[in-house]
Amino acid sequence: MDAFGCITNNDDDLNLIDVHIYGPYEVDVEILPLGDGLYLVSYIPEVAGQYRYNISFADNLINEGSFCLDVGAGGSLSIDPSNPVIVEEAMMGISPLDISSGTDGLTLETWAAFATMQSDAYLIFKGSPSHVNSEQHIAKGYEMKMSPGMIFSGAVYVGLGEVRSAEVDISGSVAADGVWHHFAMSYDGVHLAMFFDGALVTESYYEVGASLKPNEYYHPLTLGYGMNGKLDEVKIWKKARSEDAISDAMYCPPYKMLDDIVAYFGFNEGSGSDVWGHGDACGLETSKRSMFNITCLQGQGGITFNNESPLKLGTAPGVGKPSGKYSIATGVPLSITAASTEITFNIIARDKCRYRYISGSTSAFEARMTKYSIVFNSDDSPGTEYPLLRSDAQLGAVAASPTPGFCPNWGLGTDDSLGEVYNVRLSTAQATGSYFMEAFANGDPVKYPPFQMVVTSAAPNAFVKYSIHALERKPVAGVPFAYHVTVTDRFGNVLKTPVPFTGQVSITGKAYNMEYVLGPEDISFNPEDAVYTITVTLGIAGIYTLQLSGESMVLFSQQVTCEAAPWRKVSAHQPDTGAVKRFEHSSYVFENQLYIFGGASFNKTYVNDMWKLRGLKDQLSYESKVPITYGKVPDRVLRDSNI
Repeated sequence: MDAFGCITNNDDDLNLIDVHIYGPYEVDVEILPLGDGLYLVSYIPEVAGQYRYNISFADNLINEGSFCLDVGAGGSLSIDPSNPVIVEEAMMGISPLDISSGTDGLTLETWAAFATMQSDAYLIFKGSPSHVNSEQHIAKGYEMKMSPGMIFSGAVYVGLGEVRSAEVDISGSVAADGVWHHFAMSYDGVHLAMFFDGALVTESYYEVGASLKPNEYYHPLTLGYGMNGKLDEVKIWKKARSEDAISDAMYCPPYKMLDDIVAYFGFNEGSGSDVWGHGDACGLETSKRSMFNITCLQGQGGITFNNESPLKLGTAPGVGKPSGKYSIATGVPLSITAASTEITFNIIARDKCRYRYISGSTSAFEARMTKYSIVFNSDDSPGTEYPLLRSDAQLGAVAASPTPGFCPNWGLGTDDSLGEVYNVRLSTAQATGSYFMEAFANGDPVKYPPFQMVVTSAAPNAFVKYSIHALERKPVAGVPFAYHVTVTDRFGNVLKTPVPFTGQVSITGKAYNMEYVLGPEDISFNPEDAVYTITVTLGIAGIYTLQLSGESMVLFSQQVTCEAAPWRKVSAHQPDTGAVKRFEHSSYVFENQLYIFGGASFNKTYVNDMWKLRGLKDQLSYESKVPITYGKVPDRVLRDSNI
């Protein structure tokens, strides 16, 4: 209507109308003018859940144009055994339902619940009931059926008189008790496999590959012939699907993968004896379906729609059930500082069918941190592969919180959070090291876990502590000695970042003062093990005080006792026994004479004599030149002699 309440009848208004429907996903809508100010808004909600409707005209919400709506999970089809669903092919000759050789194989899937089992129940059959009842029955396409005794079988037609098939007895797992079960079959040219409730139960292999052979004569698609029970979620794929793919999506409508589907019947659309399907060659056609003008994948039969379905919202492992596999953790830090701030990140929540998880359950997701270390060797018996990852400590799990909740809280903006973003807050670990950050949806790990995160030590503050390790050796006057120092935060974490500090050494108990200030050349830092080395040389024996200072305060103080250098016995007179073999001596060639001074004899007695070898030139049988490559010292000649 216009501003005066008059009905408009101008199709140009179509460009001013906006219908935004969002919830588990963004819904595509089709708007058609019907005249007299009426417009038809048609759409197909793919999955059950809560949806928000915002309808505006010229960027303004219309009267009562914003509301929430719950969409149910739909129902299934009760089948008349003698009057099944017949889906006529849309064209003469070969149709998409024939799964021609240009495809990547075939997969058949359906849910079924049997009330009785008195005859063969053809769950999916490419052919008419007359083909089944012929005396020379042979699958001239594909079929998947259940037989009395609960024999589950499948077959594909690959050539003249050639059928490839497999069957298995599943009587121990299924009965005619009205309980829903999932049945599937796949074929890729050399491998035919049968699946029950998502698990492989039998398979056949063939040496020569063969595609399905299509038939140009009349072969409709038949669903549920001979079956007394209910049927739901029939899917015919033009590709062979794996066991993982089948089990992962058997509770999910395949709307996100319609390009690979030739026929999908969810049994939620239809009227009377008619039922409608979807596929890659049969689009959603929302406006046509809303006006009951269906042009493809239309089935007819003695059917009854009911409200029962295996795809129950939030209870079956499908729509509305949180999934770790398809949820994504974002903003997880790779490095944090011990006990500095909370660890926060987000989980973009998805359900097991890859739709937004917007149920708002505070217990849907949880997160935890686990400290680990790498073990490179141990005393274990042979056979254990190393290195191993060992869990050292685990922080308590924390539940994630959704914001803002259910549909009435979503607001009107298209960018508003719908509650699928979960906020995770964990207390920062106090101990440094490597951690796994993990998030779960009901025990199912969230995508890309675990995150490897490193906790580093806190920045230096009033709580830091200096630890001096044992001396390498007792301080001796005139001989350099070293202290090794580590700096830790208030949690005992070693600081890997250099901390500026100074040092001073002063003698005590003497009538005179002697102080020594440690400079940059006396303090070194090794970033590999975060150890400081403080090198000190004290001139005379005595008791000294060593202080380390930082930020105008004394951080560490310790007394050091420096001993006098011990006297070493040296022979002042060399017995007249001639030259002796020695080591740690000095040698020099001067004016063609070799001079040897000092050293130690074989019994570790130090000597201080000097010997000269005269007439060295041309007396040696071996001579070599050894270049000295450091400094500016010229080459020297090293000669051997039998001293």
